[in-house]
Amino acid sequence: MPKMILYGSTPLAGNTRPSRHTKRNSLAQSNPLWSTLCGGLGLPPKSSSSLGWLFKTEFGRQTLEKRGWPNCGLCTLCKQKQESVDHLFYKCRFSIRLWGLVKDWLQLVSIDTSSWHLSGNIEEWWVGLSDTSISNRKAMASLTMLVAWTIWNERNARVFHQKSAPPTVLLANIKKEATLWVSAGASKLGYLMTRE
Repeated sequence: MPKMILYGSTPLAGNTRPSRHTKRNSLAQSNPLWSTLCGGLGLPPKSSSSLGWLFKTEFGRQTLEKRGWPNCGLCTLCKQKQESVDHLFYKCRFSIRLWGLVKDWLQLVSIDTSSWHLSGNIEEWWVGLSDTSISNRKAMASLTMLVAWTIWNERNARVFHQKSAPPTVLLANIKKEATLWVSAGASKLGYLMTRE
C-alpha cells in the first residue's frame, strides 16, 4: 500500500515530501512569536518558512567556518561591524539605507530608523514595526518580512557568489517582489502599495 501524506487537509498517495503548508504550520507551532507576528498574512511559503530562523538561530562567522566558508566575521553589507542578526537586519547602515528608500517609496512616516539602535534584539525591533497597535499591522508585517528577505538574499549573494547590489537596485527588486507577493495572497501589502 502506498504511503499517505497530508497536503493541506487532503491525503495524497505516493507523496513523501511534506507540504509547504505543513512546514509553515510547524514553524508557527514551535515559535509563538513567529505565529503571532506572521501567522495569517497569506505570505508565499518560501519566504515565510525561510525567515523563521531569525527568531531561533544565531549565524555568522562560526556557522560559515563550520561549513567550510572562511570569512572575517564582519558584516558583508557594511564591512564595519561584526555580523549578527540584529546588526544585519536593522542596525547596519546598508540595511538602514534600504529601509529609508522603502519608507520614501511607500511614504511611511511611522518608520523611524534613527531609533532602531535602541531595540534590544530582533524580536523587539520586529514587534515595533508590526505589532497590534499599528494600523495595517498585517501589511507592515508583510513588508518587514519582504525587506528582511531581500537583505538576507543580498547577504548570501555577497558571501557565496561574490556579487553585490546597491540599495537602489534592491528597492527595485522589492517593488517587483511586492507585486508578486500581493498576487500570491499577501493582499494587505497591497494597501501600502496604493500610496506610491
